[in-house]
Amino acid sequence: EPVLRAMGTTIHRIGGLGSGQAMKALNNLVSAGGFLIGIEALLIGQQFGIDPGLMTDVLNASTGMNNSTQKKFKQFVLSRQFDSGFGLDLMVKDLSIALEVARARGLTVAAIVVSESLDAPDLDQTVEMLRAFERHAPILVAPRSGWDAGELADALLS
Repeated sequence: EPVLRAMGTTIHRIGGLGSGQAMKALNNLVSAGGFLIGIEALLIGQQFGIDPGLMTDVLNASTGMNNSTQKKFKQFVLSRQFDSGFGLDLMVKDLSIALEVARARGLTVAAIVVSESLDAPDLDQTVEMLRAFERHAPILVAPRSGWDAGELADALLS
């Protein structure tokens, strides 16, 4: 336990051998899910004329708050900076581990199976996940002001 305390302040005893790794994988699954469903909500909200920044503020003051609404949406998605420092390849790796945890118990998790189709090791997760949703919407979350129709189309097709 002293080694663990050197790495963090909150330590939870999860259970038997392998349960700590399973918990980490499941935490990453929930984190990715929060990001994905939040992006969907922003796209749907825009169809009702709701500003994505305002939506993020409301989510953060409500039960929809999660790590992504707090630390990714305005900083990396709405700003369209897409440089969170967490590559899509790492998210896919984390979700693959969660899939293996589920499969080891004979379970299938649809959200993880979908993630297996993602393969863009050099890209930030915020870029590719947002672009995938925008292509299906097809609208942009917080397009840069002043973009003409051609620039919007290029962004959706990129």
